[in-house]
Amino acid sequence: MYYMNGKLYESWKNMPVCLTPQRQRELDDKALATLKNAKLQFPVDPYALAECMGYEVVHAYIPGNVKGWLDRDNKKIIIDEIYEKYSFEARCILMHELAHEILEHKPNEHTLNKDGQLTQEEVEADFFARAALIPWPHLERAIEIYFAEGSVARERLVDYISRVFKVTLRKAERRLKDYEELAHTRNTIIPA
Repeated sequence: MYYMNGKLYESWKNMPVCLTPQRQRELDDKALATLKNAKLQFPVDPYALAECMGYEVVHAYIPGNVKGWLDRDNKKIIIDEIYEKYSFEARCILMHELAHEILEHKPNEHTLNKDGQLTQEEVEADFFARAALIPWPHLERAIEIYFAEGSVARERLVDYISRVFKVTLRKAERRLKDYEELAHTRNTIIPA
């Protein structure tokens, strides 16, 4: 039996893919370098990054449960038409697809492995998207401002992060969790 994040798994093969703190730090650093090289301002505009990378972003119908698609051959990123351009969801989907290109992932039609878990490439693209849309230094500053204003509710912090960085609540929640998990590796103090 194997144990991870409060769950028992019969085999290590059934365990979800997770990134080491070192790999997370590498992805954080790569995201910051990417933003710096593209000379993007805060809040990050993934549509501008796509343009810098020579990709056309198209909102169109995508069959199935696919939210976005990277078409390297035609230098296009397709986002399902149900997501309005520049919406928080569309921004997150676009950054995820750009992450596949930036991280030089091999084209893969499958986001799940044979055991039904996300592939390593998907986990990395998700983390990179969070790191690029919510860069660590800006997140630290936003948290400082939030607590300096006397706010203490974690739910409101997630909402605040979502609004400031123009990302979905789910991305904001997950990035805050990244922050909490990695704070000890960065000499960061988290207010109690």
